[in-house]
Amino acid sequence: MDRSELYDFLCGIIDDYSEETNLCNIHENEEGLTVCNGDIVGCCEGCNHLGYYGCKVECLGCKLYACYSIQKKDPVFKDLSNALKIVAKKYNLVDMRTSKEGLFKGGVAESG
Repeated sequence: MDRSELYDFLCGIIDDYSEETNLCNIHENEEGLTVCNGDIVGCCEGCNHLGYYGCKVECLGCKLYACYSIQKKDPVFKDLSNALKIVAKKYNLVDMRTSKEGLFKGGVAESG
């Protein structure tokens, strides 16, 4: 498995868990604001990749380092993401608010 495939594999694990648990519940409320679990989106606020229903790109760093409130609410997610962080860091696949394409074009994931 090359780094790109590993990146996709790790994202898939987080995506599957998130879909099963509705982890972030990012959606547009009645006032047209993007919200997360009923509150205005905190950790994603201001990110140019945030759409009305969540992230518009694959960003492993953001998926693994979800906001503190989500990690506190869901200890299973916290344990899962901590285990996956070890793998992602080992292969230099983590950069916050950077898409997969940006990470690989920037050379970060290409370095050893």
